[in-house]
Amino acid sequence: MREYTVQSPLLHDGEMYAIEQPVTMDEKQAALLLEQGVIIPAPATLRLDRDDKPVEEMTSAELKKALARLKIEIPRGVKKPGLVDLYNQAVGATPDKGNPS
Repeated sequence: MREYTVQSPLLHDGEMYAIEQPVTMDEKQAALLLEQGVIIPAPATLRLDRDDKPVEEMTSAELKKALARLKIEIPRGVKKPGLVDLYNQAVGATPDKGNPS
């Protein structure tokens, strides 16, 4: 089971979830909802996926992969500082504090 953040109202296991609410489900259940943009991986889940490496220490390739999982469009020619900003905006982190706990 993994935690996700709701991006569009969701009825799951008989319970209604509002936008920005956390929801836990297995990866098989989440697959289609992720594809449709109804949910995104929760920030804590993303940190686990990258072994708690601070976002500023991630390579450009790692940042692009994380942004792709979040379904974030990457502007052409963007450099690593821009990727860090996009990632922080996507997960609701502040640039000086990293990811929220």
